[in-house]
Amino acid sequence: MSLGNLLYASGGQGSLRYVFLHGSHEKAPASVNDVTVEAHIQALTQEGHIASDQPRTRYQFVNGVCADPTMPVRHLVGTLLKNVSIPTVIIAEVPIDQSNITHVKDPYVYLALLVTGRTDLGQCDATDRQYVEKMLHDFVPSFVQSLAMKSNEYLPGDAQNLSRDVAERMKALDNPQVDEFLQLYRQRYIGRKDLNILETCLLHILKMPFEVTSAARQGLIRY
Repeated sequence: MSLGNLLYASGGQGSLRYVFLHGSHEKAPASVNDVTVEAHIQALTQEGHIASDQPRTRYQFVNGVCADPTMPVRHLVGTLLKNVSIPTVIIAEVPIDQSNITHVKDPYVYLALLVTGRTDLGQCDATDRQYVEKMLHDFVPSFVQSLAMKSNEYLPGDAQNLSRDVAERMKALDNPQVDEFLQLYRQRYIGRKDLNILETCLLHILKMPFEVTSAARQGLIRY
């Protein structure tokens, strides 16, 4: 069985699914158990509204564990924060009954993790920080709203069709902030029409959904 099939084996809605909007997995060396991670964490409703916002915070891990009581969904967020590159933006879909978030009434809550520093990797530079912060502010709410509309239909292997559908829904929202972000994305990467840029961006994001248990089993992250 391929790595992709193994990763997707338990990756349907209801599991702890996450996608990288920017960045990738990057585990700390096994010898490094004490790290401090700088991150900005938001919880969003299925409509893309911000339900809670924890500005940039330094989370300290001792023997691989972060005891910070302000960290939402600690079993998921703590695992992700210490296993990603710098900078990284992740959207995680969490069943509300598996979270400690009580002020969201939707069946699922979406966590946006913006990770900008880790003591064993250093800080991201000013240009990257500006880019990922604009992504979090301008792109993420519309992305979450558009993805959540059909998240139950999100199946591995259909990223191209999903990217097209989500792109069309995002454009239909007619959010000028998304257009501003696409201009920055164009400057950073390519020069194409907005809808094509959005589809390309989403295809990169959605082609590889991850699920925590499978990712740990395959050695992409460690608890």
